[in-house]
Amino acid sequence: MFKSVFENLSLGVAIVDSSNQILQFNKHFAANFDIKIDALLIKFDQLHPIFAEQPISTFQQKTKFITLSKKTLTIRVKQYENNLWLVEIEDISSQEKESKDIYYRANYDQLTKLPNRELFNDRCKQALSSAHRHQENLAIFFIDVDDFKSINDTYGHDAGDLILLETAKRLIASVRESDTVSRWAGDEFSILLPKIGQKENINQLLSRLIENFTIPQQAKEFNIPVSLSIGISLAPKMGTDFNNLMKFADKAMYEAKKNDGIHYKYYSE
Repeated sequence: MFKSVFENLSLGVAIVDSSNQILQFNKHFAANFDIKIDALLIKFDQLHPIFAEQPISTFQQKTKFITLSKKTLTIRVKQYENNLWLVEIEDISSQEKESKDIYYRANYDQLTKLPNRELFNDRCKQALSSAHRHQENLAIFFIDVDDFKSINDTYGHDAGDLILLETAKRLIASVRESDTVSRWAGDEFSILLPKIGQKENINQLLSRLIENFTIPQQAKEFNIPVSLSIGISLAPKMGTDFNNLMKFADKAMYEAKKNDGIHYKYYSE
């Protein structure tokens, strides 16, 4: 009965002696390491690099690690009878995936896969705190796709979604890896540019952005010209309060909308 229970535990369990020799194990233990049971004639520290780097005694607190086959496992060991260790291995891959999925849905836009408003807000606040500590400049862009409702009405919502996807790609191609492009809401996007330097650096980036939007976008069989209105706020020049900076960029964006084509405006009182 004991042997049956041991073999069918949902945990992977093994008994290891003081020389790291595996004396006994169940099928789940072997399966977690993608090793055939009849081939498990190796020592515990040969199962994974993390076990070779640290003595078995260091895993008395539950520790997470990744296998070569991308499984996420936890290990915990308990000592008994002086020179023997009971090793417990648990596969938490499904819980990890579910946790990541929940985080992704909460923080990323489902259409464009860009950070959403909540994640953008969080990154802005962190960047503002860092800019204050290190006396750095940052910029926030608030962007609206001009006449997007007309695009939806004329070409259909599927074409509108394709325009949003392509707009996201072109915005990402226009900025640095350290910048954050976000889908704020609907046809509105926002960009965080930390450690941006002087206004000349921003203008260079804006020139690249404008150039990337000179070519019409392809949506289904249609070539659709897309223009943007961009409002810009700067920190610390215009303050360091995130909500105010977003309001300033939003107001500047509406000023930019008074012009045809791709236009940008810096906020000014």
